[in-house]
Amino acid sequence: AWLALGDTIRAEEHLKKAVALHPLSAFIRNEIAGFYEATFRPEDALENQRAATRIYPLKGEYHYNLARILRKSGKIEEAKRAAREAARVELEPALKSKYQILMKELSSP
Repeated sequence: AWLALGDTIRAEEHLKKAVALHPLSAFIRNEIAGFYEATFRPEDALENQRAATRIYPLKGEYHYNLARILRKSGKIEEAKRAAREAARVELEPALKSKYQILMKELSSP
């Protein structure tokens, strides 16, 4: 909510508190990674998104988000692996298709 209001300082404070209280919450790690991505802090985004995928490796969305962040960081080979993992673990056909599209985009010249 704070980010939507443009208060990035408060948003980050609350997200960091959430991580401190629940360091093994993949959901919170995914959220703070999204915050860092939105505020142009790719290394912090990568650290937290990688944590989300380690904590809950069966959530395709977390691998997909990791693939997107890696792609933006120019880490294409690693992004391909993350996109492939997203498609592998995802059970919902619509999401699996979305992840497979990213895999194809990453494989195109």
